[in-house]
Amino acid sequence: MMAAEFTPVNAIERGWSIIPIRLDKKPYYDLLPKGPDGKATWKPYQNRLATADELRSWMKANPPAFAIATGDISHIVAFDFDGAKGLKLAQQWCIRPHRRSGSGGLHWDVQHPGWRVQPVH
Repeated sequence: MMAAEFTPVNAIERGWSIIPIRLDKKPYYDLLPKGPDGKATWKPYQNRLATADELRSWMKANPPAFAIATGDISHIVAFDFDGAKGLKLAQQWCIRPHRRSGSGGLHWDVQHPGWRVQPVH
């Protein structure tokens, strides 16, 4: 059973740091701030939440999707179960996913432990 649908509003209510993304899951750089090198970046959202003005601007631009900057900033670690193997593994482990990704995979969130969590591929 899936949790409520992910929306920017309920993500913000949960205290999650979000960024706008394209359908290919890459950041929507046209909507993001420029870094010191003059290139757009999503990195600030690893350390701060989007401002109300940024959120209004993003919602007005109507990006196809949003992503959560996981880790300490959003207080969650997300496990991503992709493809047939991932779906089978989630079923074997009796995982109840919280979200379905744009590509059809499943995301399962756990509370961030408070220290750096290394990604596993």
